[in-house]
Amino acid sequence: MTSVASIRPDIIDNHYNYSPEQIEQLELLKRQKLMELELYRQQQRQQETENIEQIDENLKRLLDEKKKHKKHKQKKQQKQKHKQTNKNKHKAYKNSYSRTLINSSVLFIVYLILSQDNIRRFFSKFITSLQPDTNGKIKFKGIISYGIILVLFYNCIIYSIK
Repeated sequence: MTSVASIRPDIIDNHYNYSPEQIEQLELLKRQKLMELELYRQQQRQQETENIEQIDENLKRLLDEKKKHKKHKQKKQQKQKHKQTNKNKHKAYKNSYSRTLINSSVLFIVYLILSQDNIRRFFSKFITSLQPDTNGKIKFKGIISYGIILVLFYNCIIYSIK
């Protein structure tokens, strides 16, 4: 059988060059290095675990802060919405109050204009039911016709204002 040393002269069989005590020391050194390597790997895994736990804690804290911020933001938006609703109600009340006042004023002015004698005579020329009978009373048809004229003028004025 040929030895490795005969094939490659640069490689010499290590067991022949070392004494048994030296081989034992080398093996002991090898076990120590393996133990150090294993200890290093365990430390690395421990460090990775600690880093992951720290990242997990940071994520939980950030999520909690985000939830608190979101709740605060929602409360703030609800307050603003409530204020805006109150403002809108107040504006609507003002608008409805002013609209009622305008409508009443327009109705009153149209009624005053239409109740003038010369205006009634003008309309009674075209609408015969507006003319009084022999007793001086206006028939119910005439009152209804005059009411329709009043409503038409009122709507024309209101829509022209808007």
